[in-house]
Amino acid sequence: MSTITNESVRHMLTSGYEESLDRSTKALLFGHLADLAWPIVTHYRSDLYHDVSWIMNFVDGPCTFYFSVDECGTSIGQDRELVALRNPILLWKIELQRQDNRTWYLWVTPDSEKI
Repeated sequence: MSTITNESVRHMLTSGYEESLDRSTKALLFGHLADLAWPIVTHYRSDLYHDVSWIMNFVDGPCTFYFSVDECGTSIGQDRELVALRNPILLWKIELQRQDNRTWYLWVTPDSEKI
């Protein structure tokens, strides 16, 4: 479960041989983002549908992207400035990495650099 913190947090998504980033690993990635958003977003939680669609279409391997939330929804994408328009205070740098060609890791880092 992802929680809001000022520290960078690493989550292990899979352990075992995963040759490619499969749908279940993408679902685990989305679950961590949903955990970040749910306590904050009180309107337009349907944005999460668009977030999972973005993940399914654009996340195909190791990558970096950004995720931000406020009470009226979420924003996701590779353009930091565009994603930060949603909420520059609750903005995270999301890094998906694979180690040893076996295990997928998710790094969630608060991005507090001025826009």
